[in-house]
Amino acid sequence: MKASRADRIVCRQFFQQSVPDRFAQGETPQLNGLERADEIGKLSRSLDYMMRQIQHKEEALMAQNEELHAQQDELMMQQEELQEALSKMAENERYLEKKNRFVLALTSTWDKGSFRRALFRTP
Repeated sequence: MKASRADRIVCRQFFQQSVPDRFAQGETPQLNGLERADEIGKLSRSLDYMMRQIQHKEEALMAQNEELHAQQDELMMQQEELQEALSKMAENERYLEKKNRFVLALTSTWDKGSFRRALFRTP
């Protein structure tokens, strides 16, 4: 079967204007021949549908990517807050250990009765 002049024009336009290349670069080119009832029209409609589906999926992925970046930023801020809290807890632990050693040193130098009286004395 010999291709008609219109078929050759549509095919030449499709490949000469590099519709696939333009689509690959993010452009959404308009296909000709969508209204045709033959195989070329069916092919054009199928390609147009596929390009639109790919474009919608790409937009959805971009939105999800932005959401993931926002969540990542939030998690990093929470991690920094937890690091600060952990640092303060370690500092408080060192302080309490130092205080405990001091109390133990005091109790070992005094007899227990004197220590209790000094500890619970009211001014």
